[in-house]
Amino acid sequence: MRLELSGDRGLLMIFDMNGQQIAQSWSLARVLTPVGGGKCLAQCPESGKMVQDLYLDPAQQRFRSRHALKLRYRSKAMLPWERHWERCQKLMHRIGATHSDILIDSLPPRPKYMRRATYQWLCDEIRTETISMSHALLGATLGGAVSRKCEHRPLPTHFGISTRANEHEL
Repeated sequence: MRLELSGDRGLLMIFDMNGQQIAQSWSLARVLTPVGGGKCLAQCPESGKMVQDLYLDPAQQRFRSRHALKLRYRSKAMLPWERHWERCQKLMHRIGATHSDILIDSLPPRPKYMRRATYQWLCDEIRTETISMSHALLGATLGGAVSRKCEHRPLPTHFGISTRANEHEL
């Protein structure tokens, strides 16, 4: 893989894929942020949008934006009950709880480093997510209305390239 600056504010990337050498270029721009500083954006070759991340779909052999490849966020592809379960797991990890703790409805004691108010809030959120997950599994929302069934589709495999300074994914 070789990177070169091309023209005014452009980047040329030459890389090998499946034994074939591919060259692709992007326009780069630095945009000021409201808080201060700035961020670097690349122009998608297909859509022309300025984006922070470009992705490589191995079948197409070109980097494009998430919009051009019609990629979705993982959470949008999950069923509602799976989203609640994911959040519940993250909250349980913060207090050191396990799946069996939820099943018997007993959470572990408060960690010494954690404030009491934070621990109580996390316990309440875990209980709320457990109830929401149960309702989603049964096909009802907290308001009592029946929720729509979501179609579960697998996401395409892809590699990402980011214009963010601290991320180097390829």
